[in-house]
Amino acid sequence: MLSFLYERYLFIKRGYIQRKSILSKINKDEPSKCVGDELEDDFDTSSESRTVAK
Repeated sequence: MLSFLYERYLFIKRGYIQRKSILSKINKDEPSKCVGDELEDDFDTSSESRTVAK
């Protein structure tokens, strides 16, 4: 029983390390973007006129 649990632990640990290395490679290739960066690209409000309703 202990050997099964230990092997399961090693399997999970190995998968975690592989995922972590894959994510670090992705982050090195692409610079991280903030959430606001995408929103600024989607909405162009420079041509809209700003009026205040009274």
